[in-house]
Amino acid sequence: YALGGALRGAVYPANPSILKCVDTHVRDTDGWHSAGKFQTVRQARAACASYTLMSLECPTSTGFEVFCLSEDMMNAAPTLAVQECEGFPNNPSVTGGSNRHCVGPYFLYEDSVSYALGGALRGAVFRT
Repeated sequence: YALGGALRGAVYPANPSILKCVDTHVRDTDGWHSAGKFQTVRQARAACASYTLMSLECPTSTGFEVFCLSEDMMNAAPTLAVQECEGFPNNPSVTGGSNRHCVGPYFLYEDSVSYALGGALRGAVFRT
């Protein structure tokens, strides 16, 4: 990152809208809805419109996986450090601390917001 200079600020998109990064091992047993694979957050929100939350996971060159869920479902999932959903996995209890086949890019810049796209069994949870 550039740090700016005298009377020059370096501005980077923040990620204020992520609610939580969660371990998604529980998604199948806890009833999360698999919405499919998408390339935009707009598409993900539309697919999860009947839910309050969406989880973005496992980005690859062809898009990222999307799961729809409720707040109760999110709260039942183990919380991870936000960095786990930003392409920096290191928790050994989740896929041995790797992102496996989820190779990024780990962020998507859309509508002036930077969205974290999760990782292997790592869900970046946002409101729909």
